[in-house]
Amino acid sequence: MRFPTPMRWFSWPAPAFAVLLACATSTAGADDAAKLDEVKACLERSFPSRTSVQTVELETHDASGPIERSRAKIFWRRFDDDLIAVKLEFAEPPRRYGTRMLARQKLEGTPEVYLYLPELQVVRRVSASNAAGSMFSTDFSYEDFAFLQGIARDENAQTREDVEIGGRAAYVLESQVGLADEPAYERILYYIERERCVPLRAEFYEPGGTLRKRFEVAVDSVAQHGDRYLPMAMTMRDLANQSHTTVTVIDVELDRELRDRVFEPGELERGAR
Repeated sequence: MRFPTPMRWFSWPAPAFAVLLACATSTAGADDAAKLDEVKACLERSFPSRTSVQTVELETHDASGPIERSRAKIFWRRFDDDLIAVKLEFAEPPRRYGTRMLARQKLEGTPEVYLYLPELQVVRRVSASNAAGSMFSTDFSYEDFAFLQGIARDENAQTREDVEIGGRAAYVLESQVGLADEPAYERILYYIERERCVPLRAEFYEPGGTLRKRFEVAVDSVAQHGDRYLPMAMTMRDLANQSHTTVTVIDVELDRELRDRVFEPGELERGAR
């Protein structure tokens, strides 16, 4: 499916939480190129073949304790031309019921993100200047969501030395992606378990090298669904704000039929499935 050029409005895990690498070009040696291909193949195995539908619970905490709990569905699809689109639709709490967000790749340029807010009854595009802002009062920004859902591409990602996390050997990728010409992060380190090909951690560094956010998967939550291993519990921590958001996957459906129009901006108001 080839998405049309969007109107210029004002402008998470795949399933969720895996970064999609485009066909990276590198001037590094043959060994580095072979390692990158190995990591990309592992990442590919972390994605569903076509679609996934997840029911998730999100709980945001600040230094004083829990401040909001919500429930939503994440609809994820890979199209025939390999482009990816993701829709997030809230069911709870009541004040967010019917709120929807769509993020999707384009053939060229940065991904596009759209919002539908029931109280305004209008679909709006998230501008580049707002991409680093909090997504629905969670510790995820729109850029974070696009990266973790595989929407944001990095054609110049590089591998780093493997590490061990929770007793699991992990690949390490360094990338810089975003939804604006000047991304909010100087670099992102992404850690993928070698054996089961699931994401374990992501670290988001601001300009100057300060670690701003850390995304972590609970290793003991990883569960097998068919021939895939999926993380079922994860946390995003904002170290500067001393806050964090937990994500718990309640239900997963792989390769469910999802119509193309589910991922069209004009359908956000109707909530089509």
